[in-house]
Amino acid sequence: MNHRLDPEYGATRLTEIPPDYLCQMTASQAALALCQLDRVDVDTTARIDHAARYHQALASMDGLITPRWQGGRANIYTYYPIQCHEREALLQFAMCHKQDFAAQHLRNCADLPEFKEFYRHCPNSRASARELILLPTYPRYPSAEIQRNIEAIQEFFRSK
Repeated sequence: MNHRLDPEYGATRLTEIPPDYLCQMTASQAALALCQLDRVDVDTTARIDHAARYHQALASMDGLITPRWQGGRANIYTYYPIQCHEREALLQFAMCHKQDFAAQHLRNCADLPEFKEFYRHCPNSRASARELILLPTYPRYPSAEIQRNIEAIQEFFRSK
């Protein structure tokens, strides 16, 4: 089952653009995209506001690495990433407290066999791949859930 959730399962290095990538979108795909265009600015503002709440509460916590806050629209925060050396323990703690946020499952490309010709020693990338957590910032994600996520993370570190 895990390989179905693994974005790099069966990864291969492409040497040309697959023909499927060059297809035009269907009318139904275009309709889905077009009906959301009028919400782009509102949704972006909501994501940034959600990220700002996480940042204000978590940026100074020992045990976490958070992104540098840039303000404005330098980052639209499709998620708010945090890096935690104890990722698995934090995720387990959150789950036991009925909070569901996720580990980032992308690997360090420098370690993938498909890219061995470009290998470089990248300890920060390796640590990020092992420790990154993505906190939800969906535009309609409830404010109360953001607060519960924050409280679960804070409680995890208080309990240590």
